[in-house]
Amino acid sequence: MYYRVEPSVLVPVSGVTSVVHIIDKSGPLVGWSAKKVAERILEETPIAERFVEGTTKSLGWYLQQHITLEEFTRICMDAKLAPREHLEEAGDIGHQAHKWLEGYIQRELGIKQFHLALISIQDEKVQSCCKASLDWMGKHNVRWLKTERIVYSKSFGYAGTLDGLALVDSCNDRLCCPVTFKDRRSLIDWKSSNYLYPEYLLQTAAYQYAEEEEFGITIDDRWIIRLGKEDGKFESWHIEKECFTQDFEAFIHALQLYRTFNAIIDRMGTRRDYIKAETKRIKQEQKAEEKAAKEAAKAALAETKKKIKKRKKDESK
Repeated sequence: MYYRVEPSVLVPVSGVTSVVHIIDKSGPLVGWSAKKVAERILEETPIAERFVEGTTKSLGWYLQQHITLEEFTRICMDAKLAPREHLEEAGDIGHQAHKWLEGYIQRELGIKQFHLALISIQDEKVQSCCKASLDWMGKHNVRWLKTERIVYSKSFGYAGTLDGLALVDSCNDRLCCPVTFKDRRSLIDWKSSNYLYPEYLLQTAAYQYAEEEEFGITIDDRWIIRLGKEDGKFESWHIEKECFTQDFEAFIHALQLYRTFNAIIDRMGTRRDYIKAETKRIKQEQKAEEKAAKEAAKAALAETKKKIKKRKKDESK
């Protein structure tokens, strides 16, 4: 969460990452999630060794020899959590890699001392990400200017945290750097995801606009570097400045949709709260009316009994 500091209050502002999440990428994720669920079921389910493909017995018959229906049901239901667990693990890997890179860059900037040994990192996937980042930095002669900087756009009222700003030279790979250049001021964004998603272009364009707006500078390029968790290799998107306008326009559209959509959610929430409160009030009134009616009926009954008793007494005289 980001807040703008006012004299007596903190004002929430839109976060860049939250804004770009408005873009749907469920297509590939649905297939990935289904795959992870299926893998978990296959991992957890004991398969009878006697099962031979092509026999007249069904797989279900062989499974019954080793597992009950209740146990198999539990395995299937637990498997629903597999995609979330994988995402949490991936997020933890990305967080650790980012922290190492932040420390490394701060050391390069002379901000603090930092132990560079990758051997101190326990997770091999984190090590792999860090090695990939060092490989990219070496090939592009990266000289850091800033790291983990919070940016804010006064014009559009959004905030975010850019991973780094640096001077970058071209590499020898013409697919990466079609032309030779030196000392381009570049915005760097690290990714540990398995893919490079289009919304990363919008995200980095938002950071670029805010940084240029605040300091009156020009950022020549944006680099989105995907760090390989398995092979220690990097995959990069090198986005030159002529692409900035289109990417930033797309971000502004996403920002408008994000704010409008959240305003609708708030409106619906207000309506739900009103209906809930009114329903509660009506029920309370009904209970009060029912209670009053019961008390009135009880009082009337008591009065009737009293009159009958008095009449009987008078008749007996």
